[in-house]
Amino acid sequence: MLSSKLGHRLDKPLAPVARWLAGLGVSPNMLTVAGAIPNVVAAVVLAYGHYRVGGVIVLMGGAFDLLDGAVARVVGKQTRFGSILDSTLDRYSDALPIFGLMLYYSGWNPPEGRMRFGDMILCAAVVLGSLLVPYVRARAESLLQRCDIGLAERAERVIIFAVGLIINADVAALWILAVLTHLTVLQRLLYVRAHLHEAPEELEHAGSKGKKLKPSNAKSNL
Repeated sequence: MLSSKLGHRLDKPLAPVARWLAGLGVSPNMLTVAGAIPNVVAAVVLAYGHYRVGGVIVLMGGAFDLLDGAVARVVGKQTRFGSILDSTLDRYSDALPIFGLMLYYSGWNPPEGRMRFGDMILCAAVVLGSLLVPYVRARAESLLQRCDIGLAERAERVIIFAVGLIINADVAALWILAVLTHLTVLQRLLYVRAHLHEAPEELEHAGSKGKKLKPSNAKSNL
């Protein structure tokens, strides 16, 4: 929702930083890879139960996610490979910090750790929802021009998770994410069903000709 509403409106405020990074020879793909590193660190930090520090680190990773697209647009290097790389590493970034929490909930680090089986199941539900949200969009956009609707695109997920950690409300954040991600999957399925129902012949005709519909964004905001 945030990604769809904002679109490229952040390009202007980010442009000076993007130009500075481009001037240093920093490529969009370098920023994409660098953006995954904070989430690896966050996973380790969260595995030891340090919620607030982990939340701040997750937000840092989200900042890199904004910059790689901005640099790509400044230098005019929006590539299909860059889009795939960004989307793939976003999935790792979605899952790794939550896996860190799962490890902490498993009670592996006594005496701070404690077995919290229900919360581990909750983490698994969030990971599953976070992976299905972009999957459904990718499948939908092989049939439709756009399917960027939904309550929990990646920007919302990062903010909810990070803020929940920082204010020591990790379980509440996980419940919100579990509900919103699966609602987003349902929203997108219903959206596709409605639009396919409206123009089935046109879509079938496009598919029979092997027509490839243009994706809505070079930068992934899944």
